[in-house]
Amino acid sequence: MKILNEIVELDKKAAARAQAEIDEERKRSAEVGNAEAKSREEKIDSERERIQKLRGEQEKTLSERLSGAEKEKDRRCKELSDIFSENKARWKSEIISRITEG
Repeated sequence: MKILNEIVELDKKAAARAQAEIDEERKRSAEVGNAEAKSREEKIDSERERIQKLRGEQEKTLSERLSGAEKEKDRRCKELSDIFSENKARWKSEIISRITEG
């Protein structure tokens, strides 16, 4: 009977050691999973920051281009207005003479 009790006790100890190993492996696996999740989150955050920076740069470039285009449009409008002002009387008289002679 004593041998049978020792065998049962040894089996219980072996089962406890096996369970402890399983628990340890699960813990390590969870730690690795947590580390991978943290690494993934860090990569996502880094990529978000990079995209935000790029977006800011693009918005600045676009704003500068729009400002330049607006200035160019204003310059050309003024140039056309000046040309019209210089030639208004002559063009008006040419139009009237073509109509009346016509």
